[in-house]
Amino acid sequence: MYLLNHYTAGVILFGDRTQLTSHRLPKVNFDNYEAVLSFVLVNNNHWKLLYIHANTSTVFLVDPAQSIKQLDDSEHAAKRIQEYFRVRRTRHSITDWVDVKWKGGVMGHPLQTDGCSCGVVVVKMAKAVMESFPLIPNVNFECSKKYMKRERRELALEILEASGSV
Repeated sequence: MYLLNHYTAGVILFGDRTQLTSHRLPKVNFDNYEAVLSFVLVNNNHWKLLYIHANTSTVFLVDPAQSIKQLDDSEHAAKRIQEYFRVRRTRHSITDWVDVKWKGGVMGHPLQTDGCSCGVVVVKMAKAVMESFPLIPNVNFECSKKYMKRERRELALEILEASGSV
């Protein structure tokens, strides 16, 4: 599984064609991976999970908030992913994943219950995706405000411990 940085994921999904050419990832051969996982910052205030599952040619753009457009968003993301790989081929002669016919998909997941826990929820969803890989999970965990507060603290401690700052 390739972990794509959130900035590049945002450029692929929302950037213009000239931005795509500068994010070609020349050292990455996606044929060596069965999936791509990333976070996407939408409108500078909301996190979504991007999961590209190569074995099923499916792109999931998962919104932790309730969204009736999740399939539409995933289908649009699939078109943008397709365009990204075509640009890599046309501009840089990089052909990995260029012939894949990507489609959008919907992944079952819990919904955030407040307006500020999207980041925590997408991290928890990413963990569930990685733990169930290569299967596509039906993500399930508690999303109460109390649980999100505890999870936010746990994630912060884990990050600090990994950085050697604690």
